[in-house]
Amino acid sequence: MNKLNSLLSSISDPDLKRLAKEYLPLKFNRRHGDPSRPWNKFSINTNSELDGSKILDYEGNWRDIFQNWEALVHSYPKFVEGMISKFLNATTIDGYNPYRVTKGGFDWETIEPDNPWSYIGYWGDHQIIYLLKFLEFYQNHEPKAFDSLFTSNYFAYTHVPYRIKKYSEIDDRIIAHRNNVNLGDYKNRNFAVTLCSTELIKFVDSDDEIYHYSLKVFYDSFLKYPNAGMYVSSKYPEFLNKKFPILLTPKESFELHFLKYGILDVGPLSVMFKKDNLLAVGSFSGTRFVGDTEVFLKMAARFSIVLVNGSLVYWRQHTGQEIKNEALVFDREVLSLRIYKDVLFSELSPLENSISNSIIRNKKKELLISILKKTIKLKKYTTGLKILLKVLNE
Repeated sequence: MNKLNSLLSSISDPDLKRLAKEYLPLKFNRRHGDPSRPWNKFSINTNSELDGSKILDYEGNWRDIFQNWEALVHSYPKFVEGMISKFLNATTIDGYNPYRVTKGGFDWETIEPDNPWSYIGYWGDHQIIYLLKFLEFYQNHEPKAFDSLFTSNYFAYTHVPYRIKKYSEIDDRIIAHRNNVNLGDYKNRNFAVTLCSTELIKFVDSDDEIYHYSLKVFYDSFLKYPNAGMYVSSKYPEFLNKKFPILLTPKESFELHFLKYGILDVGPLSVMFKKDNLLAVGSFSGTRFVGDTEVFLKMAARFSIVLVNGSLVYWRQHTGQEIKNEALVFDREVLSLRIYKDVLFSELSPLENSISNSIIRNKKKELLISILKKTIKLKKYTTGLKILLKVLNE
């Protein structure tokens, strides 16, 4: 093994290194387990069938072979890097590993309709302990060589010989569409609506997750109140004291949103739309930053809405999101004020003008204080002053 590693030190080809590092001069392994299960089938080949000469050969199921090597490495410590290489290179990217590991590679499952065990491989999560043992052993015996493993580029994931079915093959109700160009969020949503032949629309963006039970909750709310315009899962305080789902008139929706609890301060993930009603308000206008709020308010002004249980969805937040960009925060503030004015003073607004005026005054005060704080925090005094003047003139 020392000679092999010495030769490899002058070789730059990562594939050749990977194959050579896997080499282990072993004959056979201890075997155990139920031989009726396909991964436990094995043969012990000690001599060539051609000329009777001694040969090096080993095979074993994924779990057993590394479990056995954990003990074997104490007798042959120079084999540890080969064992680590074999473990890593026989591991799939999703952790569902092949049946058997052999000197020549590895075996995948063969589907047998009458054998319920034929397609069950080995998940890597509970086998990772063997890799940990190898790494600890290597670190104790050759710490310098161990450290170099983490900068080596000759490890690879096993090529998976099967392919995941298309959505349409799993359920013919699912249609996957891919745009040739990136339309952007709002245009893409509007286009998706035109492709839908269903009565209900539910958006789930790339940074969104929806719990497995959520669609049923939304759908049950629709069955109870089929004439509503949209169904909203928001954050609700104890004020409701009612059983979900809760039907709200446009006036009730506006009062709860503007005067109390901001029930429409949610993203598209938290809403299920009636398709015809969404189209009736013009769908998403594309107004940057606040296009979601705009369409929610238009829907609530024109149609009754239904509040459904909270905590049905999960929005994954990260620094790469546009909403997290503090440099754009001033634009959002002004646009939100304009959207509020447009909706509150439209002919569809269910609130009296005196109430709407009071809401806008309070909103302006909140915005002015918020902009002042953010101006000081970001030290963007010129920009902040311009935005303050814009808000005062709105």
